Amino acid sequence: MLDIGAQIGFFALHLGNAVGRCGHVYAFEPDPRPIEYLKVSLAASEMGWVQIRPIAISAKEGTVPFFLSPVFGWSTGVKNTHLTGLRKIIVPTIPLDLMVERGEIPDKIRLIKIDVEGFEMEVLRGMRKTLETVQPILIVEINSEMLAYQESSPAELLRFLTSLGYRIFTTHLCPLSHLATQETIDVLCLPRGK
Repeated sequence: MLDIGAQIGFFALHLGNAVGRCGHVYAFEPDPRPIEYLKVSLAASEMGWVQIRPIAISAKEGTVPFFLSPVFGWSTGVKNTHLTGLRKIIVPTIPLDLMVERGEIPDKIRLIKIDVEGFEMEVLRGMRKTLETVQPILIVEINSEMLAYQESSPAELLRFLTSLGYRIFTTHLCPLSHLATQETIDVLCLPRGK
């Protein structure tokens, strides 16, 4: 299981409890500040099967400017946003497909949570092959305003996922029929047949 945009690890810790010692959880977070909190939580919980990866999942391998927000959870790889007080750092990036190809992440991925403050399309483009072949369940935050700063939209994100055979539901398991332009929502994405 993967937590992309792990922050302080709320979701990663829950996944770690769910899979137990026989499973693996990979927590991806390029912001170095919340990683320290996550390390403390993992040590206290003795969850050696949850691994922290201080890297941004993206469509390309390399580096990207990353903007640290004074508010945890609002740091982003999206530039020129409405967010204030940001400090720029450079973080490494890698496509998930490349990590799977290299064997750095097992190809038996069952669930991926993505919450990356408007950088979701970059993340999804970097895992296209995995989505096509492995077909993990996805939980994705859709933040219309942040996607717009990245020259993307909820419609583009939903088209991308449905083109790969995913059915999109609200987290209340209602089929998603429309998305208000200013709404932020988490969606559950199930591959056909699951």
